[in-house]
Amino acid sequence: MNAEIISVGDELQRGEITNTNSAFLAKKLNSLGITVASQVTVGDDPTAIINCVREAQDRAEIIFICGGLGPTADDVTLSAVARGVGVMVKTDDQTWHHLLGIFAQRQIPVQPENKRQAQYIGELIPNSRGLALGSWFKTAKSRVVILPGPPAEFQAMVDREVLPRIIKEFSIQKTIKTRALHFLGRPESTLMSELKPIMKDYPNVAITSYVKPTNIELRLTIIAGAHADIKATFDRVTKAILKKEQQYYLGMGNDFNLANEVVGLLKQQKLKITGAESLTGGLFQSTICSIPGASAIFDGGFVTYAAEAKISLLLSLIHI
Repeated sequence: MNAEIISVGDELQRGEITNTNSAFLAKKLNSLGITVASQVTVGDDPTAIINCVREAQDRAEIIFICGGLGPTADDVTLSAVARGVGVMVKTDDQTWHHLLGIFAQRQIPVQPENKRQAQYIGELIPNSRGLALGSWFKTAKSRVVILPGPPAEFQAMVDREVLPRIIKEFSIQKTIKTRALHFLGRPESTLMSELKPIMKDYPNVAITSYVKPTNIELRLTIIAGAHADIKATFDRVTKAILKKEQQYYLGMGNDFNLANEVVGLLKQQKLKITGAESLTGGLFQSTICSIPGASAIFDGGFVTYAAEAKISLLLSLIHI
């Protein structure tokens, strides 16, 4: 089975940024026995994108188009690919209403171009790391996959959405499993650098990192035969990682939430917490209160801004 990767972006053509997405995707596809027969880089030119997509359908069974799904004038990928395969773009109303809510919350004016991030062709591919949707479309000859360019979004969508769909669609006799580990207090670059020996020892386990608002997530991914003991491999890799990074380890799981962990630990130890916030404007206390059962560990706190208010309120707290 052959695949083709079409990377879109003027900045890629000019060599201003390194195209890490193609290398990441090619490695993942090779692990499934899919050969990347061609890789093409094209600028933000609708005509060039249309021609690339039409030509690729004669060469590849799966075509990946990466980048150019943002809300700016030069983000023309989706409309160009739609013309290349002869369909109209669709808008996902749920995603669009979600975007409108974000704009309203941030007091950002809504521009007509913003709607592009809620549009897709064929079947939508959800984006858990960003705003722009992906697309999965079937032509008479090929599958066309359209993904956003930012590496954190791209890699998460490939791991969580695209590879499992390829395995199912083409009945590939392999399975893909992931495990998420969460760390705090270590720069992402340092963490990944220190894990390079483990990556060499376990070449069949992909270790990728994602910076989240409250922590760094390490995602372990294995693509193996259906009868492989994947859990045992995960356990060995996890043990090796924690031997190096135990002091920065927070927990495991796809649904890990740092605030939830903090509230749970405080409950276990029968402790309470309060806060005195200034520039954060109550964000810390709001985050704590968003956890069910937080009233057991949080009675209230202070939100101040003026220097005088900070001094008087905090002094009164000390004397209580």
